[in-house]
Formats: sequence, structure tokens, C-alpha cells
Amino acid sequence: MAVTHSVEWHRHRLDAAVALGVLLLLHALAHGVGTTSNIQRISDDEPADLLGGAWHASNDVVLGMASATWAAAGLAMAVAGVMVLRHAGAARSVAVVASAASLVLCVVFLWAAVIGAVVDVLLLAALVLIPERIGLRPGRGSVPARP
Repeated sequence: MAVTHSVEWHRHRLDAAVALGVLLLLHALAHGVGTTSNIQRISDDEPADLLGGAWHASNDVVLGMASATWAAAGLAMAVAGVMVLRHAGAARSVAVVASAASLVLCVVFLWAAVIGAVVDVLLLAALVLIPERIGLRPGRGSVPARP
């Protein structure tokens, strides 16, 4: 009975880690929207609303930096997703930083990315509050431990 429980527990954590890795990779793809929307604004000479319209940015340098930042956060998400899927040691730390950066970008640059912000909050909650249940141990990577 104990062996069966241990196998089921290990499989559950592995499934959760795979789901987390895939979610991070999909979220990385979504960052392409933020990147391209700012690039499109530059080419159309349109201003971007920052902080929900409290500030308007029409400077190409600011919009270019926003595009680069969206792309960098997307790349960090993709790296975190691959690290989680490969059970790399620092996967949790990279995923937390990538999710936090993505959330800041949603708040500052793209309030239309409400779904992205919700995903970031859920990712951060899972990564910070219940890392062991999704196969990530604080400070020890994503190698599942025995119960």
C-alpha cells in the first residue's frame, strides 16, 4: 500500500510540474502580443497608454524599450518553462522572477492583458505558496522529493 501511494504521489507531482511548464511556455508565447503591439504602435506613430491611461507615451525609445522588455519577459518565461519540464535546479526561482516581471509589465504597459495578469498572479501564488505540491521544492529546484 505504501509503495502504491508513493508512486501515485510522485505521478501527481510530475503531472503538476508538466502542467506548470506548459503553462509557462504558453504564457511566453502570449508575451509576443505585448511585444508586437508596442512595435505596431511605433510603426503607426500611436501613443501607448501606461498605468491604465494615466500617462501616454509616444516616444519611440520608450515604446521600443517596452517592446524589448516584453520580449525579455517572454524569453524568461520560456526558459522557466523549459527548466520546469527538465527539472532544473533553479526552475522555481527563474519562474518567480519571470512571473513577477510579467505582472509588472501588465500593470504598467498593457492593462488590456488582464488575463495575463491573472495568470501571473496564479503562477506566483502556486510558486510561492505551494511549491511542494507542484513538484518544486523551495531552494532545491524541481526534483520531486519522496513523501
